Amino acid sequence: MNSYMAPEAVVGECVEMDSIKKPRWNKAVQDYYPDAFANCFGCGRNNGHGLNTKTYWDADEEMGICRPKPSAHHCGYKGVFHGGLLSSVIECNSVATSIAATYEVEDLDPEVDLVFYVLGSILSTNFICPVSIDSPDIVVKTKILELTPKKAKCQVSVYSNDVLCTTAETITVRVPSEIINGQFIADNS
Repeated sequence: MNSYMAPEAVVGECVEMDSIKKPRWNKAVQDYYPDAFANCFGCGRNNGHGLNTKTYWDADEEMGICRPKPSAHHCGYKGVFHGGLLSSVIECNSVATSIAATYEVEDLDPEVDLVFYVLGSILSTNFICPVSIDSPDIVVKTKILELTPKKAKCQVSVYSNDVLCTTAETITVRVPSEIINGQFIADNS
């Protein structure tokens, strides 16, 4: 991620990443999500049946890192992490990484500024080899390839015991708050 066009920037003007103050992420990106949006199956802290994955922003490497801990019931074939569930982890890590990278370039503080909403739009996955459900070290690394005020293109690598098992490209989109505040999310009360 070399440059970023800030929302208020004139077309053609970019902010260099080196000139941006890096915020401190004292906890997982998902832990900053408001309770109303913390029910995701992949990463929602309020979903007792979900994967409850966590993404940590590495400002030095400019990437989001997740270390999922699948359970035995997350298998596709015996002993193998289900590919669809792994795709959920990839998508959630891409969304959280997009949020963290945007906070960084827009000079926002996650402790003060409300988390905005980002959704996965496109996911293209290449499964190279199975990921063992028993692997003590599954690592999902997401780098931002392109970042604009409206979307992010991400490159994702999944490792199991330092072996590259899966690669993916994702596109995430920033959702306008007026959509979130009534038109997009159904009220189930």
